[in-house]
Amino acid sequence: MTIEGQLGTLPQGHVRRVRHDAEAALMACYTRRVEEVPVLAGRVGLRIRVGADGVVRWALPTSTLGDRATEQCMVDAAAALHFDAPCGGEAEVTTALEMDGGPDRRPATAWTSQRVETALRARRTAIANCRRGDHTPLDLTLYIGPDGSVAAAGASIAAPTAVEQTDCVLREVRSTRFPSPGSWYARASVTIP
Repeated sequence: MTIEGQLGTLPQGHVRRVRHDAEAALMACYTRRVEEVPVLAGRVGLRIRVGADGVVRWALPTSTLGDRATEQCMVDAAAALHFDAPCGGEAEVTTALEMDGGPDRRPATAWTSQRVETALRARRTAIANCRRGDHTPLDLTLYIGPDGSVAAAGASIAAPTAVEQTDCVLREVRSTRFPSPGSWYARASVTIP
C-alpha cells in the first residue's frame, strides 16, 4: 500500500543552483518591459511545482510587480527549468525577485485602491463573469498612464486553474479608462473579492 499526500523535497543547494542558473533569463523578462513601462517595480514570486521526474508541472506568479507580460515571461522561463527528481514525490519550490526600477527611475504616483474600485464599477458584471463563481480574492497591481489608459496590470495567481480567469479579469481592467493621474504614471493595488 502507498499513501501519497505530502509533497516531496529537494535539497536547498540544488534549488539555489537551479535558481541561480535561471536568474539571467528571469531578469531579462523584467529588463525588456521596464524599457516600455519605466515605472515597473515590485516583487515577483514564483511557486513552482516540480514533478517526481524533476520536470516543472506548473509555475504561478505571486506578484506585486503589476505587469502580466513580465510575470508570464518569468513563468515561461520557470517552466523550462529542470530539477533533480525530488525525494518523496512532487515538490514545490518558491523563489522571488525584487525589481526596484533602478536608481534613475522615477516611481509612479501612489493611488488608493478606492480610486481604482470606483472606475472598475462599470465592469463589475464582466469581471464577475470572468471569475465564474470563484470567490478567492484576486490581488491586482496596475499602472495608469498619463492619458488614463492602463499601461500595465498584473496579479498574484492562487492556483493553476485560475490562470484563464485571472487573464480575463486583467483584460477587463486593461480596457478600463481611468481619470488621468497627471503628467506621470500612477500605481495602485486592489483586491477583487
